[in-house]
Amino acid sequence: MDYQKRQQLYGAQRRQAQRQAQASSLQPPRPPTPPQAPRPPKPPQRKYLARATLTLLALLVAGGIIWLQAPWENAIGGASLFGHKIVKPAYALTPTDVSKLTETIDVADIWDTHYLVLVNRDHSITSQPSSALAQGLIASELYSVSNTVETLYDEDILLHGRALSALEELMHAAHNAGFDTLRVSSGYRTFDMQEQLYLETPDKSLVQKPNHSEHQTGLAVDIAVLNLTQDDMNFSPAAKWLVENSWKYGLVLRYAPDKQALTHISGEPWHFRFIGRPHAWYCWQNNLCLEEYLDFLEESGGYSTTLDGMNYTVVYEKAENGRLAVPPDSNFIISSDNMGGYIVTTWE
Repeated sequence: MDYQKRQQLYGAQRRQAQRQAQASSLQPPRPPTPPQAPRPPKPPQRKYLARATLTLLALLVAGGIIWLQAPWENAIGGASLFGHKIVKPAYALTPTDVSKLTETIDVADIWDTHYLVLVNRDHSITSQPSSALAQGLIASELYSVSNTVETLYDEDILLHGRALSALEELMHAAHNAGFDTLRVSSGYRTFDMQEQLYLETPDKSLVQKPNHSEHQTGLAVDIAVLNLTQDDMNFSPAAKWLVENSWKYGLVLRYAPDKQALTHISGEPWHFRFIGRPHAWYCWQNNLCLEEYLDFLEESGGYSTTLDGMNYTVVYEKAENGRLAVPPDSNFIISSDNMGGYIVTTWE
């Protein structure tokens, strides 16, 4: 039944019900309402104006999406930063989140993971002389990559243990996805190794000075694709897959081509840095490099989110009287940022 017939039927039913009600009532029937004059038809130009407005809005939205994705698609073979379905968005910290940090701990007594330490042109590995990184204690946490992951060259490559675990999971997932040509080409470097590389590299936009390289932290790894040059890797499906999936294991593409003004390093689709899963997720979702992410944490104070059923709270702090606030009843880790701040990450 079409709309017009259905309205006629409903009108007849209403009129029949009114007549029955009037017949059984002591009140005389109400006089019929005089018919109203028909409304003048709407000017036809309004219809066309509405259609034109909707069409323009659709074009603007489509153009905006294309503009947002274009820089990354051109750089890494079509990888989109907006393709992952967010389980739950990040929220600003609430008083309840902050109130959970009811205990304090002396900075000298914390176990600093260094997962979020910033090492770049402006922040050297010795920016905080008392840190374990500056003292060279990182060597006790290094493990051989070649025992579990295929390497590009016949040489031993070392990584921080937590970064190595993440890399193993990433490479296993890549293998299951059909990318069997990924190889690790570089990991931890000593001061002497970085100095030699810096002196031998003509293009200084691709290398940091000694003590300014993430490779000296043991948390950075270079991943190559067999039979592809570094330039060709930019447009390879393997590079696209790495960018879209590395965050799941706590790794991020450290030097994106559109972040060179901040990192002072040209785009490197092979250079990945371990920072931890919630942090990697946030950077990937919001297209942030590490410099931007740490600035965001300092300005906002942190955030909370849920990933795969795990509730994370990330809080930025600066020590007060040499102490940091920590939660007494939750799992947490602390990382310095090499700029005087500390990031407390809790999960439950």
